[in-house]
Amino acid sequence: MDPGEQAYADSLLGAVRALTSHATPCGWIVDVRGNTGGNMWPMLAGLGPVVGPGRHGAFVEASGDRQPWFYEDGRAGVVFLGGWFKVGAAEVGALPHQFDPPHPPVAVLTDGHTASSGEAVAVTFRGRSNARSFGASTMGLTTGNQIVRLPDGARLFVTSSVYADRTGRVYGGPLVPDVRTTAPEADARDWLAQQPGCSETGGT
Repeated sequence: MDPGEQAYADSLLGAVRALTSHATPCGWIVDVRGNTGGNMWPMLAGLGPVVGPGRHGAFVEASGDRQPWFYEDGRAGVVFLGGWFKVGAAEVGALPHQFDPPHPPVAVLTDGHTASSGEAVAVTFRGRSNARSFGASTMGLTTGNQIVRLPDGARLFVTSSVYADRTGRVYGGPLVPDVRTTAPEADARDWLAQQPGCSETGGT
């Protein structure tokens, strides 16, 4: 990562630490509205405590080959060679926070400007039993890209894969939210207040 991306990942982790400095929230809202993309790895590394450990999605190539992405101990990256080799594409600079239990309820907010790596963050929570999405459909750039260098020095930026969630569901187009709504924050809070751990505490 370049210094700006490192600072971004660390700032996200700092925000998580600040929100848990007095008590651990019973649930989380991850807002990727207006997130038009960039580098997904600093986002996942910084949000790692909320994401939780494990494999949370994958790039699916035209051949059908899959490269899962993961979060573990402050690192986010891709798994290669059938799970034998992990490449950490981003890592937070401080000791990562760990939740107990490790996968708290999460509401994800999306809109028509959520694109590319912003959509990757949303896909990371898809298929999780205690996660739900609210808002509007995303832009539909749920793809992975690579640079192909040509002999004359030119470079092509080529779409080479599409996203899949932890259940194996493949996308490659807009993400339709679980709940279409014009009041996503309010509806997300209402849903979180009904989740185990939140209903007993009044949603704090």
